[in-house]
Amino acid sequence: MKAVPLVSGFTFETAWHPAGAVAGDWYDFIDLGEERYGIALADVSGKGMAAALLMSATRAILRSTAGPDLSPGQTLLHLNQRLSEDFPMGKFVTMIYAVLDARAGLGMGGHDVYLNVAGGLKVGEPAADVATAAALISAFTARALPKDCVFFGEISLSGDVRPAPQAELRLKEAAKLGFASAVIPAGTKVDASGLELKFIANVGDLAELAGGADTRGGRRGRMDS
Repeated sequence: MKAVPLVSGFTFETAWHPAGAVAGDWYDFIDLGEERYGIALADVSGKGMAAALLMSATRAILRSTAGPDLSPGQTLLHLNQRLSEDFPMGKFVTMIYAVLDARAGLGMGGHDVYLNVAGGLKVGEPAADVATAAALISAFTARALPKDCVFFGEISLSGDVRPAPQAELRLKEAAKLGFASAVIPAGTKVDASGLELKFIANVGDLAELAGGADTRGGRRGRMDS
């Protein structure tokens, strides 16, 4: 059995039961550095030694392709391009590949997570992503958010925070409503709004800002797939 990585706040359980002495199904953990781990679960079509050899080749190509700067989708795209050049006709790989990023400073595994929006409002626009995440982080870490601070921005599947449209208008309206500061995506282009601006680039920045550096015993994590 392959050794599993030691990641604070996470426990991995694995099992592998091939039908024969060798097989084409496998799982893998890839250390991407900076507390990021690629996790693969895959099965090569066919059985026996032929599938096992193709599995070995696929594993080697995946490990040489995966990197800290590639999203799971980009990694699989590159892998598919290389496999399609050399794989025998009629053979294929079914794979799930995800990246566990423990740098966000939060790990909510084992916790029920829900969001209650008061006043009958519906959260529909992507710009509410950062405010939603900040509220969940605040509840999880038991640290209240500043009452005079507004949060907005879109969170991508990779955990990066992207600028929201009409940022300057949002900030002007926030100032009119009495807010003194704003947490907004890095790269947002705005003129002076009268608010103290705090910029974040990813969920990790938000977790540190909203929850503090101490995240209740090191419960950490984010999974991208």
